[in-house]
Amino acid sequence: MATPPTDPAEPATERTSPAPVLAPERRQQLAQAVADAGFTPGRHDLRDVVELLGDDEDLAVHVERALLRAGAAAAPALLRRLPDAEPPLRPRLVRVLGRLPADPAVDMHLKACLDDHDPKTRRNAIGALGKRGGPDVAAALLARARAEASLPHLRSLVEALGKVGDADALAWLDGLETGDPELQRLTARARLMLGRSLGRGEVGSAIDLDAIAAEPRPLMLGCRPGLEPLLVDALGPGFAPRVLGPGRVAATLRGPLRDLLAVRLWTEVGLPLPPLSRGTDLPATIAALLTSPEARLLFNTYTKGQVRYRLAWARGGHRRALVWQVAAAAAARWPELVNDPRETTWEVVVDDAGLLVRAELRPRRWSATDKPGEGLAFAQPAAADRQTATSRNTRDRELATSRNPTDPATSRHSTDREALEPVDDKPALESADPRFSYRSGDVPAASHPTIAAALARLAEVRPADVVWDPFVGSGLELCERGLLGPAAALLGTDLDPRALAVAATNLRNAGLRAELTLADATTHRPTGVTLIVTNPPMGRRVHRGDVGPLLTAFVANAAAVLAPGGRLAWISPLPRVTDPALQAAGLVLRGSLTLDMGGFTGQLSAGTSRCARPAAAADF
Repeated sequence: MATPPTDPAEPATERTSPAPVLAPERRQQLAQAVADAGFTPGRHDLRDVVELLGDDEDLAVHVERALLRAGAAAAPALLRRLPDAEPPLRPRLVRVLGRLPADPAVDMHLKACLDDHDPKTRRNAIGALGKRGGPDVAAALLARARAEASLPHLRSLVEALGKVGDADALAWLDGLETGDPELQRLTARARLMLGRSLGRGEVGSAIDLDAIAAEPRPLMLGCRPGLEPLLVDALGPGFAPRVLGPGRVAATLRGPLRDLLAVRLWTEVGLPLPPLSRGTDLPATIAALLTSPEARLLFNTYTKGQVRYRLAWARGGHRRALVWQVAAAAAARWPELVNDPRETTWEVVVDDAGLLVRAELRPRRWSATDKPGEGLAFAQPAAADRQTATSRNTRDRELATSRNPTDPATSRHSTDREALEPVDDKPALESADPRFSYRSGDVPAASHPTIAAALARLAEVRPADVVWDPFVGSGLELCERGLLGPAAALLGTDLDPRALAVAATNLRNAGLRAELTLADATTHRPTGVTLIVTNPPMGRRVHRGDVGPLLTAFVANAAAVLAPGGRLAWISPLPRVTDPALQAAGLVLRGSLTLDMGGFTGQLSAGTSRCARPAAAADF
């Protein structure tokens, strides 16, 4: 039944198409076909399918979906039918045209429909152009708005201008006077949207990493639950850190925000504002919090350029209506404060669950541009640059924010030889966090970089170490260990050539050299290894099922590989299975933490082979 379109859209012409007279059998056949989600009308069916748009509303819904599956190929048939069409077909034609891919001919007809004799057709054209944008659309919408006498249509025009308008549209909106409350609301919203979009690129906005406040500022840091002790240790006494609860650490900022970038275990950092009583008008209360003297001081101290923010809710949800109400109220109090969810500098996280409304200002547009490997005096020696292959056992790192497995850096189908070629150095996974800017590729279930940093810190730095990651995946553990301090060599293995290619790129981005080999973690035995740091398969996303045999086999091989006094820092999803295996293999467990891996727990632990001195970093 399904017939995929094979021909591109024909150039639209001014020819009109007389309404075809469909035989009852043909109409019934097409009505049944369009109800099938797998049906895509072919080129010779399109004219008849378009005619069904004028049928009852239920059938028209299926017809519209079928035409949209045909995509650009449906445009000529729709455009030819439009000039002579009457309602209800006419506005439905415009609605479908507005959802087709960008096409100058389609846009030209939509702009012409702004002056259509049929009110619903005009309204559908307004909505479509407000979503599509394009050359001269703002001018066409503004011209229609200046002449519009219908209040419902004027509301639609104001909404569309807020999305695709220009400076002239903003000036017109500023001067628009109305007594209609809904139009007033839409106008205020459109002015906010248009003001922030026109301001993008004109005034820069970034976090000022080197600014120092006049007095110490309280900080709230988030981390993976279980990493609090390591985060406190990494912050050091200068931040006066203290654990507040799972995943929450309080601290004091005495220097610049740049100091926080040296601490690699936190996932969020926020500057809390003094809370306000909730009161009876929640939007006004939140706006007052956003524009309070304390908030203005923090925004102005730590922002270079225009202050741009977006709202988020500590308890989750979008709450869009409330967001617009807060943005309008805050703009009235402080016009220089721009609500911009797309190109934001600050995320304001609001908690309004109790009698007090609380908020944290979280930096988003960090301005650091240094590459993580620049200036490092401990890059690995050239002898370690023999990248025999670029692969590891496909690791099953469990994390809350896993990358899309269809990313070209991780799922590119190729021969093994092609997979071993370096992937594009340009970061494909842009992050606002400059600590991990080396990460331009990822693999399914790869480590979260803060977990990799925790493993590296747990392993401690010894310059003579030969470091091996048996399940190297995207290479984050080796990157974090190499960035933490010098090592004699970095080694990595995996069974997936694509993973090795990603790891090679990430390591190169970090300014590090490593020897990467296509090998099995349970049998491969590199020589001279003094430290194993790894996040092995967890059995959730890859290697699904019982990973106990894999992990116990790895533990036995790790014990055989480690030099006397060597160390192991790793995460086990099955400590009741792997702890006895460690002991049986001659490895002594020095300490452990229970870590939230995003839906399940793992044990972050450090061990040493017998006759070794205790590892200081493993004393929790």
